Amino acid sequence: MLKRFGPGGTTLLLLITIVSTAIVVILFSRQLTAVSEKPAIEEPDGEIAVVEAFAVQIRPGVEGIALVDKKHHTICLYQYQAHRPAHEGLVLLSARSFRYDVQLEDYNTAEPRPAEVKQLLQAPPQKDTVPKAR
Repeated sequence: MLKRFGPGGTTLLLLITIVSTAIVVILFSRQLTAVSEKPAIEEPDGEIAVVEAFAVQIRPGVEGIALVDKKHHTICLYQYQAHRPAHEGLVLLSARSFRYDVQLEDYNTAEPRPAEVKQLLQAPPQKDTVPKAR
């Protein structure tokens, strides 16, 4: 098989193997950075809040952290800036309450709307109006 590549076939095959392995490692390592952590935070009232942290890619080459507080229905997005001093490296980009967002049933959606889908699913099945062949 290596004879088809010529005298440098082994080197070419080795180079292809190394590059494809590196691509697979990079892709899988990107997948693993999206794993969330669920630290328990004890609130002053004694309740336990769950805050999930996600490593996110904000844009190519820019990494960040998203925090989701399920108890208070908020999300915060931070950007990590490695070129800044340590005490300025983590910058809050945005924060938002999603308490009311999750109550929306239909916002910025295309056809069919959720109400239309519900109507279709609840409608009784229609009988065939075309006579069947004998």
